[in-house]
Amino acid sequence: MPSLNGVSLMLKTCINYPMYSLCAFVLLLTGCGAFTGTTQPDVPEQIKLAYQSALETMKAGQHKQAISQFNKIVKSNPGLAGPYTNLGMLYLKIDSLDQAEQALLKAVELNPKNVIGYNYLGIVYRSKGRFDDAEKAYLKALEINSNYNYAHLNLGILYDLYKADLPKALSHYQKYLSLTNNPDKMVEKWIVDIKRRDTVTQTAEEKQG
Repeated sequence: MPSLNGVSLMLKTCINYPMYSLCAFVLLLTGCGAFTGTTQPDVPEQIKLAYQSALETMKAGQHKQAISQFNKIVKSNPGLAGPYTNLGMLYLKIDSLDQAEQALLKAVELNPKNVIGYNYLGIVYRSKGRFDDAEKAYLKALEINSNYNYAHLNLGILYDLYKADLPKALSHYQKYLSLTNNPDKMVEKWIVDIKRRDTVTQTAEEKQG
């Protein structure tokens, strides 16, 4: 079983990757989950530039400044899903969970196919101890895109640590690895550990029988 510290590190990995790599300014209107096929409406060039600048600030780790920039964008353009997704990520990064939840709920309202929005919403709910809601959010992301690897990873962590469902945890860890281009030694160890624990449980049950 991954330690709580290990889970914390893995969740940070999950947060950083899509934050910096998938949230390109071309996904401004629909949010980070736009690769599901949503059409991109026209966006004024000035807004694109403001969004790109906010992403650069976000990438530099200047979270509070980036929050201010994204808030300015949504104040003048409340129909854009992308900035709300980024705000949710940023609020989560600084442990403002209520604000993160509010921003991400708005992001998925504006773009119901925002898989990354749902994934981060799941992380927010897990952080709040709302494990059933976290499960629903991750599953919603997979309903939209069954090959979204981070939702599989986070479901695996949820089932492993918080819902004690080892078969489901194993299934999602394995699916995550099958969808990941680079080897993930930590998750590979978690899989070995789940199989070991399952063997121990079966042996104990056989002795009792």
